[in-house]
Amino acid sequence: MNVRPARERTHGDYDLRLLARRGADVWRPVDAELVRPGVYRIVGTNADPETEHWQFQTGELARCEEKMLSDNRPHRCLVAVERVGESS
Repeated sequence: MNVRPARERTHGDYDLRLLARRGADVWRPVDAELVRPGVYRIVGTNADPETEHWQFQTGELARCEEKMLSDNRPHRCLVAVERVGESS
């Protein structure tokens, strides 16, 4: 899958991840744009939607929280946790 991590522009450099299911749950790096503090629009596209299901789809807004992940080494990431509406 060819996606690049988005970078948080107001709180330093963090990867933005969303939950993806491809046999097992994984935190997938995804391109996103800052809409307002803590809310991002997913702009990356799922290159393999038939085998990998994303929690949030391209164009959706997601509230993000800082989390510590340890997929190979412990590091801080912004994680998409909740779908939000345009005016939320």
